[in-house]
Amino acid sequence: MFGSNKVLKIIFVLLLLVVVAEVTYYFSLPKEISEEPTTVDEPVADPYIDPDSITVADNNQLPPAFNIVTLNYLARQPSYPNSKIITTMEHRGKVLEISNESTSIRGGEYTYGFKVEFQASVQDWMYFLPSTLKKAQIYVDESGGGIKKPANISDIKVGDTILIKSTINPFYEPTDPRHLVELEINIIT
Repeated sequence: MFGSNKVLKIIFVLLLLVVVAEVTYYFSLPKEISEEPTTVDEPVADPYIDPDSITVADNNQLPPAFNIVTLNYLARQPSYPNSKIITTMEHRGKVLEISNESTSIRGGEYTYGFKVEFQASVQDWMYFLPSTLKKAQIYVDESGGGIKKPANISDIKVGDTILIKSTINPFYEPTDPRHLVELEINIIT
């Protein structure tokens, strides 16, 4: 009878230790992220778009491309060996102007750019680094039917409709050549 009391006391102490460990673990977890949007000092922008060049009719604000909670989540992700986070973006619009002049933006020398109208009254300059242009795959897509013929950056003309698909690794800064994973520009005729 005395032996069974000892066993019960040992089981009780073990259960008590497990409960204390669970409560400690629960209180050590980070607080849940608020769903309310937070303010950001500087807008997060596509690395190829100069945020100061965006023109929108009647001063309307474009919605952000990313939810701030998602950006905060991604910013906290550790960089595991043999792992990466990539983002694919697509921009489609009509070329309004082309520039071959060197432009310095956020520490990078962008050597080529074009002003694109994405929709009525929404225009933006898109700039490209020399390393970006070397990686670019440029095609002429006749009638948007998916039949692509290789082209050059010089084949892009004012008035062309273009579709830009870029895949980036956000671990690197936009001026780092490793930032761009893949770039495809389709000239839709």
